[in-house]
Formats: sequence, C-alpha cells, structure tokens
Amino acid sequence: MNNNPDTVLTRFAALFGAIVTVTRLERGRYLWSCGGCGDSGEHSVLGPVRTGANDHAGRCRALPQE
Repeated sequence: MNNNPDTVLTRFAALFGAIVTVTRLERGRYLWSCGGCGDSGEHSVLGPVRTGANDHAGRCRALPQE
C-alpha cells in the first residue's frame, strides 16, 4: 500500500487501536487497509471504500502492528 501522506484520505480507529486507512491509489482506485489484522478492500468509487473501512474499524479487535 502507498502510505504517501498526499494519497491518504482518512483514517478510522479500530476497537483496540489499530488504524484503518483509506488511500487513493495512483491508478484511480481507492483502498482501505487495516494496520492491525491486514484485511483490505479496493473499489473504483470512494463511497464503498469509506463504508468498508468504517464498518471494519467498528468490528476489528486487532492491536496495531509494531
């Protein structure tokens, strides 16, 4: 995943502190990825990615990876 600050759109906090990040990819797609459990989702439209990230953050119990 590209963590360039210019492409990170938003972050959500998961239940135990892991961060779920929404990123705009160079190829015109959007990605959410969890910094705890590693789950992710990708779509060509931002809305479903933000919803997926928020939903995941609301149920993920992973701790942040060190």
